[in-house]
Amino acid sequence: MKRKLITLAAAFAMVCTMAVVGTANPVYAVTADAVAWECGHTEAIRANSITKNESAKCDVGTTYEAFCDTCVSYVRGQADDAPGHQFTSNGALKHKASDATCIAPATYYYTCENCTAVGTETFEYGPLSKEHSYVRVNCVKGKCSLCEATATVKNGKHDFAEATCTTPKKCKKCGETEGTVVHKWKDATCAAPKTCTLCGATEGGLKPHAYKAATCTTPKTCKNCQATEGSALGHKWFGQTCVTSAVCGVCGEIGEGPLPHNVIIDPGTPATCADYGLSAYEKCADCGKFLTEQTILSRLPHAEGYVSTVPAMLTLDGTITKICSVCHLPYDETKIPKIGAITVKEKVAYTGKYVKPKVTVKDSKGKVLKQGRDYTLKYGKNKAIGNAYVDVKFKGNYFGTATAKFQVVPKTPTIKKPVSAKKTLTAKWVKGKKAQVSGYEVMYSTNKNFFGGKTVKVNGYKKTSVKIKKLQSKKTYYVKVRAYKSVKVVGRWVKIYSDWSTVKKVKVK
Repeated sequence: MKRKLITLAAAFAMVCTMAVVGTANPVYAVTADAVAWECGHTEAIRANSITKNESAKCDVGTTYEAFCDTCVSYVRGQADDAPGHQFTSNGALKHKASDATCIAPATYYYTCENCTAVGTETFEYGPLSKEHSYVRVNCVKGKCSLCEATATVKNGKHDFAEATCTTPKKCKKCGETEGTVVHKWKDATCAAPKTCTLCGATEGGLKPHAYKAATCTTPKTCKNCQATEGSALGHKWFGQTCVTSAVCGVCGEIGEGPLPHNVIIDPGTPATCADYGLSAYEKCADCGKFLTEQTILSRLPHAEGYVSTVPAMLTLDGTITKICSVCHLPYDETKIPKIGAITVKEKVAYTGKYVKPKVTVKDSKGKVLKQGRDYTLKYGKNKAIGNAYVDVKFKGNYFGTATAKFQVVPKTPTIKKPVSAKKTLTAKWVKGKKAQVSGYEVMYSTNKNFFGGKTVKVNGYKKTSVKIKKLQSKKTYYVKVRAYKSVKVVGRWVKIYSDWSTVKKVKVK
């Protein structure tokens, strides 16, 4: 700072000198050699061209500008006249050097009051810190490294090793000790005095025996050292039977096993054809236990005796039952299904003789019965055209009578090829006999199945044709014919028809 003040004085003297000398242009009173020029040509600087650019600051001298003859241009230079920083604590709390502790307040750096420069020296300001800088002393205690204050460690706990006869209790983690050395005594017994389990030291004498009472199998025995005195009491057995072992009444021990059984033999019951039997077996007379297994004997076969038959009828089933000659009980029964369907051909063509259409008889299960063995037949009114019947009389395993009806009808006519004409056709057939024909019936249709067909009746057995008119031209017609016979039934005349003939077709012109 002193060197800078001397320099400023010299500069002031130079200014004063220049002012006395005077110049053609206004300049500052400073010589060229008092300024450090950027080009370094101090001797070539024109003194009368030096002008001030910027005044000096804390750490920067005054800057000038002058013309250099060597550079042939204006150059800049700086004088060594900087006044230096004026450091103060006013408004210097922005730059903290250290935080407050438990023994000293916070420190701050001095700052220049003319610029923003921060000094290296510090000053204290503010209160002490309430926080200590603790370091751990042991498992449960801490100590401030600055002020010697102490505190308890949160959740701290010693891990002490047991004290011995030679060392007190000591923490395995921090080495802290507690208490004094002690013996670890084991109580005296009837075999040894009180003894330290660590170092083997003893104290006092033996304890008396603690005897446990004698039992059936052991003498009086000390609970501690197992010393014995006297002898065992021995068992007192009772309760031995053929199903239970002997038991000691004192200690409950199981002794000798059960006694042999008192065996008796039961002869059992023989089987018959009417009932099952039981085999002989062995049994204990004392405890009732079965010593051998008793089995059920199968019934004997029945002896063949006689057969009882209840014949089947039209509405009821029958039975065939075998009766045993020994026990006189039924032992086998066979069901005879009741009589089922009786069928006969509904229409039988007239022959001039007695006709006997085949009759089929079945039971309710569909089995065909045999004529002669199971039934007989008797026909009635079975020659002339009209209603006829056949009586079925059952026998053997069947009982009852039934009647089946049928008709004796005219013989089916033989049809001839129809003759076609314009919108007409003529149906023709072979003439029947007077005894079985009273007339004919002709059916025609454009449908081969005769749906919607029409019929024409022709009276008289001699007729062999009929002309059918008003038919559709170019249409095919189907034709068939049957005969009929008029007979008197229960006071009324009825027509008995034959079966239809085969079908003939013809295309009408």
